[in-house]
Amino acid sequence: MTVGRALSLSKTLLAVCAGVGAVGGWLGLRAAPANILWSAVWTLPILSAPSLIAGWLSIHVARDYPGGSAMRKSWLLIGSSACAVGVSQAINFGSYIARLEGRGGEWVGFRQHANLVSIVLLFVALFFMWQSFARLGFGLSLRAGDQLTMLAIGAAAVMFLAFYQDMPDSRSKAFLVRSLQFANPLLLAALAVLGVLLRRISLEIGEGQLARSLRYLLLMLMARLLVIALGIVPVAHNNTLFSMARSAMMWSVPALFLLAVVERWKLIHAATEIANHPEDAIPADFVR
Repeated sequence: MTVGRALSLSKTLLAVCAGVGAVGGWLGLRAAPANILWSAVWTLPILSAPSLIAGWLSIHVARDYPGGSAMRKSWLLIGSSACAVGVSQAINFGSYIARLEGRGGEWVGFRQHANLVSIVLLFVALFFMWQSFARLGFGLSLRAGDQLTMLAIGAAAVMFLAFYQDMPDSRSKAFLVRSLQFANPLLLAALAVLGVLLRRISLEIGEGQLARSLRYLLLMLMARLLVIALGIVPVAHNNTLFSMARSAMMWSVPALFLLAVVERWKLIHAATEIANHPEDAIPADFVR
């Protein structure tokens, strides 16, 4: 598969995910059983599979860096995080099947374990990435917009604490699951702050594929925060538009993750093509 086709398919997947999610949000308010069936049908192909593909591609990206380097560790951790997301979605799929068969799905709360692993791995990965750029002098000077975004993320973290009881697994019978549900949004907020730092780096390094990869990462993180926020804000309850928007964003997260990885993977493919066909190389197009 060519790089252009991979990117095109990833963007198509993003649109499909958003559409499927929006329909799911609409069904969730009007026909809950139909929404469960709808989610069961689509969870593995457009939620779990893209995450696992992103994990596989991240390992290939990691091989582009010297052994033991911070960036190599970063991409290996990003791949592991993506695989943990895939596991979490597989647990969701199992819960949908259990509910369709009339069985209890309380064990779905244990998706929080996979979520926590995913968030921690991604936090460490992005910290290594930021550290690598910071050593080169990038991302050290924040603008007013960056600072305001960080303040907004902090305000969201406070809101998560205030509305903790409205989160999906806050009433789980398992104490560990409830604790993880409490911790995950706060860790995700910290992760989003790192994402803001990486966005600043992306603006400083230009408009190439690496910059676009960093921006997709930030979009993915902000989408995850908005999904949580729209799920607990009272005004969003039983509101069709908010429900469809929240569901569309939730289903789009794996596709955004995949797009971030594909953009970085394109650099490897471009370098390989230039090495194999140096007579066809056009330097100006290499990083664009």
